[in-house]
Amino acid sequence: MRTMAATLSILALLVLCLAEPLIAAPVPSDFKAVVERALQGDQTVDFTLLRQQNAERSHYFPLHWAGRDEAMGQIHDKPESALRLANDQLKNDPLDIFANLVAEAALRKLERPDESARHHALISGILNSVRGGKDGQSQEAAWNAISVPEEYAVLFLMGLEPQGQAQINKDGHSFDRMSVKDEETGQETAIWFNIDFFFGKELE
Repeated sequence: MRTMAATLSILALLVLCLAEPLIAAPVPSDFKAVVERALQGDQTVDFTLLRQQNAERSHYFPLHWAGRDEAMGQIHDKPESALRLANDQLKNDPLDIFANLVAEAALRKLERPDESARHHALISGILNSVRGGKDGQSQEAAWNAISVPEEYAVLFLMGLEPQGQAQINKDGHSFDRMSVKDEETGQETAIWFNIDFFFGKELE
């Protein structure tokens, strides 16, 4: 998982993927309960179902976090402020990857390791759910995504910089083939995402 010191260039690409901010339905109490289990590191949580339920609340697009860049920029010098911004976002979108990243880093900076570990557990659960034990290197080994912004957020976590994107329909399934470059090695490759969950539904 990449460090918070990594370049924010991918964030600019992510913003381009987002439509106007959307209003999600209120977070149901049973949904909150499962999120709490995930934060506690409960390995029995079905993260794939949890991600799908969260996406359906916001019409297949995560809520746009207007304060993201500000929060990420405050982690080292103003961790209390960064944490407050992250928590404000998490009230509406508990699975926001970037808000959880900010909360994890800010809490670590504030020397609150137990609380930081909760957000790390949630992020790890989301990442493992997206990858599903596959390498993403082919159609057959594609990762699964519940939205385009999630694709970019996961690539950010993996330290992979998007270079291009192609939408492919093959064998009755829809995929995003992302050309990426490893920011540490400079190696270029492609990551496949299965996008059956949301492809064609965004305009419904």
